Amino acid sequence: MTGMARPPGADQHRQMFYLDDGVAVGPHATLRNILVHLASDEAVAYGFHLRSDKSELWWPTPPSQEDQAAYPQDLPQSFSEGTDIMRAPVGSDEYVRQALTARVTELKPLLTALASLGDAHSEFTLLRSCLSVSRVTFLLRVTPTLRALPAAELFDSLLAEALREMIGGVLPERRLGELRLPVRTAEPAFGVGLSCAASTASAAYLASLLACRQSARASCPAPPQPGSWTTRVSPRPTQTGSPASRPAKPPPSRTSRVRQA
Repeated sequence: MTGMARPPGADQHRQMFYLDDGVAVGPHATLRNILVHLASDEAVAYGFHLRSDKSELWWPTPPSQEDQAAYPQDLPQSFSEGTDIMRAPVGSDEYVRQALTARVTELKPLLTALASLGDAHSEFTLLRSCLSVSRVTFLLRVTPTLRALPAAELFDSLLAEALREMIGGVLPERRLGELRLPVRTAEPAFGVGLSCAASTASAAYLASLLACRQSARASCPAPPQPGSWTTRVSPRPTQTGSPASRPAKPPPSRTSRVRQA
């Protein structure tokens, strides 16, 4: 859609697109102008057709009846505690927790079916390569660690249950921890490379933050707030004059001497 004119107020919102899925975030007046613009003849001439049945308008805070009525009546509107942005749950802590739990629980039938193949080697190979932490890596990267940790622990428990079904016996936590060690060919410790979601959650989210920090700062610049770290740090003043002309430092107090001891 390069070359299409920008709607009024388009510089006051943020938008993300992946293939044919798009998200726009901004003041309701700006979003209303964008919807009107996307339904115009110019947008249709570029091949853009907005499907109301596959769209949703989410209100983080309850709107007035006037604001709500300003949008097309066939556009579904949501007033829940959260929503999904590019498959990433955002909203209240409870909404994110339930969304992540539901997403992890969807994997349980796959793990159950995997344990019924009848070939332990194939079962474990598929488990480690296709149904391990890679299935929840995206959720761990887009969700703050404290919010994602319960779902990560649930995923690890489902994985351990699937392993017990494969070996047909008891798998103590200590042995399960050994399986999560890296693959090595010699002592003192070696495992099979079965990753742990709870252990990698913080690293995954931190790596995601570091990867997008530059684009996030450019997209949403924030001025320094009073009392922030940047406003409190100042260069040390340069001392001038001879040592004799400088004021002598006061002797340390008794309290400071005790602390230095």
